[in-house]
Amino acid sequence: MKLKTRILEKTILKAIKTFPAIVVTGPRQSGKTTLFKILFSKTHTLVSLEDPDIRIRAKEDPLSFLNQYRPPLYYLRSRDGLEVDLVIEIGGFLHLFEIKSSMTITSKHVTSLNKLANDLGSKVKTVAVISCSDDNFMIKENIANYNWKNILTV
Repeated sequence: MKLKTRILEKTILKAIKTFPAIVVTGPRQSGKTTLFKILFSKTHTLVSLEDPDIRIRAKEDPLSFLNQYRPPLYYLRSRDGLEVDLVIEIGGFLHLFEIKSSMTITSKHVTSLNKLANDLGSKVKTVAVISCSDDNFMIKENIANYNWKNILTV
């Protein structure tokens, strides 16, 4: 059965790029869960609290409940000595981050990051530097720099 495109799809896809969580409310059986499954089943874990046992576990020990859904985090060092400070694996894709204390970030700061991203190919979805620079900007065509305060919205 082919489902009709929902009006909210574009808004949700835009919001997920900015916010770590999205809540959609509405009446029962209106397609909320189906919409999220269509949009995110390959990249995100859907957690439903409709099952009473799951709801009780979440209520009794929320930290343990949420910890079971954390993405794998890595530090990566290749045989060639190339390093990436933070690798997050979500939905089969890798997100590569270098952490720099410098306020001035240039292309020389991302040599390892760029080489490893190219070596890993299509599995890499994000390549970025988190730094003390004043602004967010593109270092290279495929590598962004983010000011750490902008990431944390401090």
